[in-house]
Amino acid sequence: MTPRPATPSHPPTRTRPHARPHAQAPGAARAEERRALGAWLHDNTLQALEYLASRSRPAIEGDELLRMVRAEAALLREFLEHGPESPDRDLAEGLRDAVRDARVIASHELELVIGPLEAPCTGRPAEALVNAAREALRNAQKHAAATSVVVYCEVTGGRALVTVKDDGVGADTSGMRTGIGIRDSIVARLEQNAGVARLESAPGAGMLVTLELPLQREAA
Repeated sequence: MTPRPATPSHPPTRTRPHARPHAQAPGAARAEERRALGAWLHDNTLQALEYLASRSRPAIEGDELLRMVRAEAALLREFLEHGPESPDRDLAEGLRDAVRDARVIASHELELVIGPLEAPCTGRPAEALVNAAREALRNAQKHAAATSVVVYCEVTGGRALVTVKDDGVGADTSGMRTGIGIRDSIVARLEQNAGVARLESAPGAGMLVTLELPLQREAA
């Protein structure tokens, strides 16, 4: 590694709290920031507003409606103050929160199964998996017409795995049009963290969303 000069010719550049380790061209960095902001707003605030404005949603009691609005306001304030990540929250805790929130609007049974957790999964990997799972749960609520959705997670063999399986109407994935939800909130989110997202389905066979991320090994 080339040593740093003793007296730099210009002051060091400050980095954003969640900046990537490799520098990006200004235009590419701005485009990435817009994409990340758009994905977050789509996954959270927009989804809540669309649900509340939907005529097809089941009736919500006043206290429950107030809880939803307060929760969304708190989430938006946290994002504005600290960014999209919650480094101290692990995968299982994040999924419990996601399933709890999904149950508020779910018209189907919703179960969370925690498998073996052989290593901690926190920070960016955990948030990527949790937010992608949230989007999969929203898609199941909107499109699956399911009676049951099961979320499963495990951390084994140096990788974290989350699946979201519904028993709904399914779809032909070969001809399925992917919008911002699947493209940015699931697939791209996993790819940006060196992971992979797979959607498996067929008409009448429900949908299985598989989210998988490798975990970084600590240096010996």
